Amino acid sequence: MPDPTPDPDLLADGTYAVEPVAEPGGGTDFTPVVELERVCLRCGYDLRGLAAAGLCPECGAPVINSLRGRHLRYSDPAFLTMLSIGARLVLAAFVLLVIGWAWAVVTRAIGVFWVGSVSLASAALGLGASICGLAGWWLISSPDPALRGHDPADRSRSVLRASLIVAAAGMMLSHFGGMIPVTAGGMFANLTRAGFLLGTLAGLVKFFAAMSYLARLAQRIPDEDLAMSPRFLRNVLVVIVLASIALMVLVVTSSGFGPGGMIGSYVVILATGVALLVWSLLYIAMLRLFGREIDEARRVAARIEEGALRPF
Repeated sequence: MPDPTPDPDLLADGTYAVEPVAEPGGGTDFTPVVELERVCLRCGYDLRGLAAAGLCPECGAPVINSLRGRHLRYSDPAFLTMLSIGARLVLAAFVLLVIGWAWAVVTRAIGVFWVGSVSLASAALGLGASICGLAGWWLISSPDPALRGHDPADRSRSVLRASLIVAAAGMMLSHFGGMIPVTAGGMFANLTRAGFLLGTLAGLVKFFAAMSYLARLAQRIPDEDLAMSPRFLRNVLVVIVLASIALMVLVVTSSGFGPGGMIGSYVVILATGVALLVWSLLYIAMLRLFGREIDEARRVAARIEEGALRPF
């Protein structure tokens, strides 16, 4: 999927323009140099005026690596390590969330949802998923230090990180409100509700921002098919939610709350659950693929830095 805001200086083959240098005697040195303002993907140094076949004077990375597009494999290995850890935590968070959903459905179905250790296990799964998710998305959205002010993903990253801060505030508010006795009344009695609402709204914003950010990140792998996956899953989830709401309204308005309406409602709930399960499996597969691609980019970057692999 093409970048919605393509770099006007990026050529069709993914490289940047270089030009030969005119010698004082009238001849031409055909050693190409960087003619535009380009930064080193390893350290952010301005490469303009340097020979394309040379090395960055700041970090020693080959200049040509930074002229092939903003590929992750030419970035700082430390930055890629943060992305890798973040990808693992995001995947772990979603797996815990799915397990928590399944646990809640099963225990509620057999009528033991609020029994002692069962309730504690559900709360622990939810808290673990929230913490892993917040930490994971924060790490995977780490700004590339070499592209400050030059990264097309800056906007989606900023929205994502802002929503994470709001979501964390909502989570703390909910837990703090839950520790206040109901008899306290007033403002404290509504903290849990306010925290839940705040966290839910922030979660919605986070989801859309995260899908946009992942699509941008995939373009740096680069993998066009992977770049399409976040937007595809985002659109599919919206369709599932809207379709389930529309079907539920249709069932209630046509059959009411009698036996027919109850059966229809259960069918809609079951169908929605199956659709969400399939969507969750696709989402997990996408996150795993992101993790593998980031790990591969990190390994290539580390080998290039150690000199064990020639730049390509």
